[in-house]
Amino acid sequence: MNAHQVLDRLRTAGVTVIAEAGALVASPSWALTDELRALIRQHKTAILDLIALPQGVERRLVQMVAAGAIDVDDAQLVRARYYAFPADWDFLLDLCTQARREAKA
Repeated sequence: MNAHQVLDRLRTAGVTVIAEAGALVASPSWALTDELRALIRQHKTAILDLIALPQGVERRLVQMVAAGAIDVDDAQLVRARYYAFPADWDFLLDLCTQARREAKA
């Protein structure tokens, strides 16, 4: 099993995994079985490599949440899914940024 398959398995179980300061944070914890925890531990490095956000994307997320352009739940969704469709997420984040600028004007 590879990191993509582990993430698919976690998503099917309703678990979201984000990279935070070099660690993996999985939620909700009640949905994690011993088997899923073992898969996360076994593939931690590969999962981190796969889902770690580029620094610029993380900075934009923090700025947009602080500005009220997106909420914390939306930022977590981007963190958890960015790896799968980075160009789509970049496009959506650009739209959020543009909409925020236009609302301020």
